[in-house]
Amino acid sequence: MKVLSIIESLPPAGAEQALVNTLPALRALGVESEVAVLWPPHDLVEPLQSAGALVHQLNLSSTWSVARGVAALKSIAKAGAFDVIHAHLPMAVFYAVAARTRIPVVATFHGLSFQLYPATTLLKKIRRQAERYWTNHGVHAYIAVSTAVADHYHEVLGIPREKIKIIPNGFPVDRLSRDVTLNLAAVRSQYGVEPGEFLITHAGRLIPQKGHIHLLNAVLELRNRGMKPRVLLFGQGPLQFQLDQFIEQSQLAGQIQIRGPLAQGELFKLLQASDLFVFPSISEGFPMAPGEAMCLELPVIASNLPGITSMVEHSKSGLLVPPANPALLAEAMERLMLNRKLRATLAASGRQRILENFSIEKIAAQIFAVYTDLIDLT
Repeated sequence: MKVLSIIESLPPAGAEQALVNTLPALRALGVESEVAVLWPPHDLVEPLQSAGALVHQLNLSSTWSVARGVAALKSIAKAGAFDVIHAHLPMAVFYAVAARTRIPVVATFHGLSFQLYPATTLLKKIRRQAERYWTNHGVHAYIAVSTAVADHYHEVLGIPREKIKIIPNGFPVDRLSRDVTLNLAAVRSQYGVEPGEFLITHAGRLIPQKGHIHLLNAVLELRNRGMKPRVLLFGQGPLQFQLDQFIEQSQLAGQIQIRGPLAQGELFKLLQASDLFVFPSISEGFPMAPGEAMCLELPVIASNLPGITSMVEHSKSGLLVPPANPALLAEAMERLMLNRKLRATLAASGRQRILENFSIEKIAAQIFAVYTDLIDLT
């Protein structure tokens, strides 16, 4: 079987990392993959190539470079003799449909994008109706990474709910395991963490959706209770200045640092050297970061969102708190800071939860079944 995956770009983000995780497991099932990337950035090209995928970088100058994009995809499809085209994210779906290659198209929906970008103007409403049309008439099979995402696309684009198959993102659990040879003290020292300090880590783009401000307010609440954890945030985005200002004005600079994005290998080392991972998002489809922390046996506190509760079971494989509620977030953080035994229990259960339900081998097998059924129908 030969599959062309189309994706908008390749930043080190959730949907893109999910693709990197999935292709080697699909290859083990006999799927030969190529990837078409519509526009920059291209951070994850090398991992895809290492996974055995040929990567086509279209380098479109804008989102709507339709003529050039369609021509490039037609050429790639003609040369590749693909059995399936698999589009990830909304604009990739548009380009897959617009190319009209006669190859069956699978669309995977990764997030709750229409919550973040509502159709508030006439032009946006027209585009929404167009998107509704091409998604319903040009796609042959639909995948959503969570029930919340499936319900979202059913409500906004009118895709029949029964046609959307729920297949969550998968994790390479065997590769994502604790390194017993890792010098944890040396890793902590590299980031200026003193011996005995309680280290909380978070990684994610600095955008409102990720809820950083609620984490900062929770840390402020803990300080008022006499507790001073160290917090390291990794990411970049438009909220950098606002968050830096909050830290300075709240006199939290001695506790909290915001650093740029960290290479995945280095982040995984730091997670193993951390005491807690906090994920305070206010909107998520099915995030990768908490699952990666769970794989590495780091206890997780996350927002009680439908896209997260399918992964994290409250008080079993992590703690869940209402989104945008710094007071309750601080209570959960304090609870784990004071209870080493509970941290260890959640950490072990978290890894087992991912292993049993979201290993990349199990997820790839479900995607492979979608491909097989689609080919059989055509």
